Amino acid sequence: MQLARIGSILLLVLSAPTLAPTGSLADSRPRPRPERTNPVDPTQRIDVNTISMVVKNTGSFAYDTQNGAAGLEFPKGSGHTVVFAAGLWLAAVVNGSVRVSVAEYTDDFKPGAAPGGVPENSANPALKVYKLNRLYSNGTGGIDSAARDAALADYLAGAVPRGAPPVIVLADGSLSITGDQMLWSVYNDFLKGPAHNGASSRLPLGVEVQQTAWAYDHSVPLDNVVFMKFRIINRGLLMLSDMYAAAWSDPDLGGFADDLVGCVSTQGLGYCYNATNADDQYGSTPPALGFDMLQGPFSLALGTRLAPSAFIGEVNGDGPADSLETFHQLEGLDKNGAPILDPLSNPTKYMFTGDPVTGVGWLDSSPSDRRMVLSAGPFTMGPTHVQEIVLAIIVARGADRLSSIVQLRNLDELVQTAFDTGTLDILPVPRAHASPLSFAPPWPNPARGPISLAMSLAEEGEVSLAVVDITGRRVLQRSLGQLAPGPHIVALDPLRDRLAAGLYFVQLTQGGATVSRRLALLRP
Repeated sequence: MQLARIGSILLLVLSAPTLAPTGSLADSRPRPRPERTNPVDPTQRIDVNTISMVVKNTGSFAYDTQNGAAGLEFPKGSGHTVVFAAGLWLAAVVNGSVRVSVAEYTDDFKPGAAPGGVPENSANPALKVYKLNRLYSNGTGGIDSAARDAALADYLAGAVPRGAPPVIVLADGSLSITGDQMLWSVYNDFLKGPAHNGASSRLPLGVEVQQTAWAYDHSVPLDNVVFMKFRIINRGLLMLSDMYAAAWSDPDLGGFADDLVGCVSTQGLGYCYNATNADDQYGSTPPALGFDMLQGPFSLALGTRLAPSAFIGEVNGDGPADSLETFHQLEGLDKNGAPILDPLSNPTKYMFTGDPVTGVGWLDSSPSDRRMVLSAGPFTMGPTHVQEIVLAIIVARGADRLSSIVQLRNLDELVQTAFDTGTLDILPVPRAHASPLSFAPPWPNPARGPISLAMSLAEEGEVSLAVVDITGRRVLQRSLGQLAPGPHIVALDPLRDRLAAGLYFVQLTQGGATVSRRLALLRP
């Protein structure tokens, strides 16, 4: 998302009396295990691709509260993790006082909707995390209609009446969900009371949040991405002014003590990467982790959506201790409300904007247990007003820590463009099962000149080549003729074929099998 600096309109807010904070947040404390009481649902995971991530119904995600452990595993089944905990943070000024609700190690949000400002009884067992798959396989290539229909009936009875998107069975037996797996839940902050998190306020904002998480099970290019949409509704009677929404995270990238953080302000991307090529879990090939607010809140005053307006990276122990300090951080200020200064003493709201790959600019230089906050605002929500914010959680793993950052930035740009153009659904390329055609990644990639495409055929047949841009438009189609079984190499010349710089998918088709590879073309 392209960022625009958002001027501060908070002089009145900062001079106004603030709600006296209660409690304290000591980030160096042992991470507590929340009480295992119903109906908080800590058991569901989104796990359809290479990511396995806990998703709860209290605003928290990527936190395994059942075991007090990291809640985002990558790759799935490896036992290696990249996030300990993450959650939604919201802050606003209400009647001249700051109010904040957060999901962190403890959560201010409780399960349930709050129609008319009246929260549901959070003990209702229907207030769980609902999980649907696009396909329910019977293991022999067919549809398990009994499992599908049972899951759908449960969702239609418990989730849809509370605001979840309707889902139907399509003609091919699949469900009409977003992605290949979708999780939905609803929660509110009306009932937090004196037991609120130390980084928040005693009084609630009066919001309900309808949360949808989804992912794709295809191998290219969204196999390492999870999406989350937060539909925030002001269910109270008060105006929420100078409001901010944020994604907070405690990234533990393998071993937690050697992490660094940074941001690409022009992409709205906050990320974590390893300080060395010798991680406790990932060894010499540590991945990079990114949080991108693909869709920010809508500003009625400006008539446009807001890009992320601040990124804060801090070490364990430096987090906010009360609601006012939290509010300042979401503004992009230090905890006392003073501007953050870069190494050249220039005020900024984006920390660590340098490029670790080239070593240029402001870089995080304190490998440690880190925290990240990516926030957007200010905006206003009147009673009944709705905001929809979409977050992408992206993991990329290259040959070493720096190449992982390069892959992360490239994938993030691809995901943002596809989201902006409404083409996420066509980005994933289905895996070919028992395909007679194999296709190696194009080389070189990225490329400025001619490219070699290496393939291998299991049987003789007609082969065709196509190049598709990220909007799904076919920009090149060519027959390669009848080819014999075995290996083949064909050339693709971007200049000859008049292909502009950009991101593409190269597709080879033989019979009913199609295999795709991603290709980045640079300016010659």
